[in-house]
Amino acid sequence: LTKYCNDGLATLNVAAHSMELGQDRSYYVELSQGKLKDYAFNPQYNSSAETVYFREMLLRDVQAMRFMKLYFGSDGPDSRFRGLWDDVLKKQITLSGGSQGGFQCAAVSVLEPGVSWMNIYAPWLCDIGGYGVNGRQESVYMPVWTEAMEYYDSINFAKRIPCTTYIRTVGLGDYTANPAGVTAFYNNMNPKVYREISYVQNRTHSYNPIDADQYVLKAKANKS
Repeated sequence: LTKYCNDGLATLNVAAHSMELGQDRSYYVELSQGKLKDYAFNPQYNSSAETVYFREMLLRDVQAMRFMKLYFGSDGPDSRFRGLWDDVLKKQITLSGGSQGGFQCAAVSVLEPGVSWMNIYAPWLCDIGGYGVNGRQESVYMPVWTEAMEYYDSINFAKRIPCTTYIRTVGLGDYTANPAGVTAFYNNMNPKVYREISYVQNRTHSYNPIDADQYVLKAKANKS
């Protein structure tokens, strides 16, 4: 995990899954073969909005952000770190993540107030029910659409995102977070915020070519 050590900056990396650290290998094997096996694609999970695996993931993320706001806010328990975040003084909270992490960032920015800036990479779970339909590009790694999954589709969070957003490294050869879905996410964003999307030629979900052509679209915030 990336660590930053700068004056006036506090960071928190949030694990996507709830698990104990430092356990025997058998513990993680059991998880991988049990609860985490096909967690995003498990039809039993995805049959109800209350049981979709991402529900607990997002609740953990929201709690993590609440902790940061509480601990580093003006009334934080440690006087050395008070005021690093202050909504009135516009001391910023930024979110950053890629793929599943991009989906998490988009959701948390909507579910918990206070985010002022977001930097996401190839966000996943965009347009779950629309990929491969009406000529749109298909994804090789996307859950089957269910009504419950609509609550977790990134494009349904997009319209409510309250902050400046940069969508980085959208690979035109990415068949996981496919560019058609990410473009739908961008097009569905709140018109009152500044947003920017960068497409990269020949990039896949895991491969980033050197000196690839990039195409950037920008949209100014419409305050009216």
